[in-house]
Amino acid sequence: MDRRQTFVEETVRTFIATGVQAVHADDLAACIRSLDEAVAVYESNPSCVHAPHSHFPSLLLFVQATQSVSEEMGRDVNTVRELTGRLNALRRPIH
Repeated sequence: MDRRQTFVEETVRTFIATGVQAVHADDLAACIRSLDEAVAVYESNPSCVHAPHSHFPSLLLFVQATQSVSEEMGRDVNTVRELTGRLNALRRPIH
């Protein structure tokens, strides 16, 4: 893994961990902000999405779970749906 990929994955992992901490603190808004930051990292480094050892699948799963929780709690899911859309756009192969 090159230095940029390592930096990207460490940064994304940190945002995921921050999101998990926010969930444990019952702060769904902070969780969504952390997930948004993680998505932005991959948007700025799209070649890292498909790299081996990418945290992208974990991030996608976390965003999907957050959407489910938001729906179950009756919260606005538009922001989380937007994150899902942004992640799905990144899933496409880069030419």
